[in-house]
Amino acid sequence: MKHVFDVIIVGAGLAGLRTALLLAEKGLSVCVLEAKERVGGRTETVHEFGHSFDLGAQFVAPENLQPRLNELIKRFNLQINLQYTQGMGLLQFGGKLIEYSGEVSEVAGFPQYNELIEELDKLAQQIPLERPWEAPRTPEFLKYPTPAAWLQERCPTAEFANTKAIFEGSIRCLFTCEADELSWLFFLYTLKSGVNYSTHSDTHGAAQHSVTPMNMQRQLNLDNPWRFSANIRSHC
Repeated sequence: MKHVFDVIIVGAGLAGLRTALLLAEKGLSVCVLEAKERVGGRTETVHEFGHSFDLGAQFVAPENLQPRLNELIKRFNLQINLQYTQGMGLLQFGGKLIEYSGEVSEVAGFPQYNELIEELDKLAQQIPLERPWEAPRTPEFLKYPTPAAWLQERCPTAEFANTKAIFEGSIRCLFTCEADELSWLFFLYTLKSGVNYSTHSDTHGAAQHSVTPMNMQRQLNLDNPWRFSANIRSHC
């Protein structure tokens, strides 16, 4: 049977599904193609030991940082809770457990950590979000192909090994890749798009301000890949 669609979207992650929704609301017919046997992309819930565990998409920033996401949460009546940060925090790092209070970015014991964050924030603020290719053509922007190259110059000796490692770990969490696999300009652009470095990693008023209750996949009805409007078809 032959089908004709106005638009075909490859990938049924949240971006693909959101795009399909916007196009369908404009009256266009949409086909969403997905290679996996489920939809949702990184929004995935696994069920083990009688409990549900979200593997991705569990943190929500405040409305001033993620207005569109918060709009969707209200539209679909989804539940989110403020991140719980009372008491002492534990950071497992270098085979040790480090106790701390406040934000992870305030953890002591990492030489030049705060100074490096300040440097990144100053560089990121110089990038125009709408036209990032017009960033200043100065050595600070042109010298380093990747964040790894910048880190290697700023943390060249064993004294700074922990500082370098925690930056590399943050990049893995934020970008799901290694520091030497990421464009330096894109890295700074992303920091600017979320205000600054700490906004991406901290809790209150930042990227991890709120958390979804476990089983986000079921909240979004993503357990059933055929739950779409008449104008949208999904093929997994």
